[in-house]
Amino acid sequence: MEEDMKKYGLSMESPHSLVSVLHTIDETGRDPKTILSELARLKSVRQAEMRLKKNCKMWELRATRYNEIIPLCEQIIPLGIGFIEMAALHAAIIKKADLATKSIQPKKQNKWPRNKATVR
Repeated sequence: MEEDMKKYGLSMESPHSLVSVLHTIDETGRDPKTILSELARLKSVRQAEMRLKKNCKMWELRATRYNEIIPLCEQIIPLGIGFIEMAALHAAIIKKADLATKSIQPKKQNKWPRNKATVR
């Protein structure tokens, strides 16, 4: 119970705050169970708000990247170049880049001799 109270800034050493809260609840004629369920709902809403803010930040970052791409797409589409053609171009570029990378890399030499006759 003490750990739960510490979460809310209350302690057993100074129970005045807790008594004050309980007294206020009693004076207003409210049901403590209703208040606790409302606090739990409020915590859930705050957690949802944090998740939404995090997701919003992610979408803003994506939108920033896409804002650079959209003008290029707007120029390409009137030329009759659609998704299929762009996908084919993308595949060709990746293949060409892969082949170019392979031709640039030096061939790896084996660390071990191929036959035992060369070992001395």
